[in-house]
Amino acid sequence: KKLFEDRRGVVELPWCGEEGCGVEMEEILDASMLGIPYPEEMAKIEGKKCANCGKNAKYVARFARTY
Repeated sequence: KKLFEDRRGVVELPWCGEEGCGVEMEEILDASMLGIPYPEEMAKIEGKKCANCGKNAKYVARFARTY
């Protein structure tokens, strides 16, 4: 959440891929999930933990505040 306090733009965070987890992240960040990079192969990551639940992350998800 601190990422959005001082700046605007898009933030990329590791995400497990679970829809419910993505919704929680949106609520915590007060931001919208824009999706994952395209093509999907560009979004896949290994060795990172989900920023919300701590499970193994499968993707990089993009979040931004909308005005």
